[in-house]
Amino acid sequence: MDRIFLEGLSVNASVGLLDWEKTQRQPISIDCACYIESCREAAINHDVTQSVDYAHMREEILALIEVSHYKLLETLAEAIADCMLEHSKRVLQVSVTIRKTSIFPDASAAGVSIERVRENEI
Repeated sequence: MDRIFLEGLSVNASVGLLDWEKTQRQPISIDCACYIESCREAAINHDVTQSVDYAHMREEILALIEVSHYKLLETLAEAIADCMLEHSKRVLQVSVTIRKTSIFPDASAAGVSIERVRENEI
C-alpha cells in the first residue's frame, strides 16, 4: 500500500469542552494520511487523479474546521477520516492525528490519533 499524506497542518479551530474553548479558537496541528493500493499509475501517467491530491485533502480539512465547533478532537478526527474515505474510492485506509499544541504549559501537545479502514461495500 502507498501513503499520501499531509503533516503538521496548523490551523486555529473551535474545539473543546471548556467554556473558553467554545468562544475562542485555539491552535491545533493535523496529520492526515490516505493509503491507496498503489500510486504507480499516477507516477507513470503524471496524473494526480490516479492518486490522492493532498491539496484537496488540505482544502477539505480546512472546510470541516471552518463550519463547526467540535466538542472533542475525536469528533473532528472522525469527520476528517469520513471525508477522506468519501472523497475517493481509491482510499482504502486513513490515519488522522490531531494535536492541541498549546493546551498545557508543560506539554508540547495533547491529542488523538485514529485509523479507519474502508468497509467492504456490497
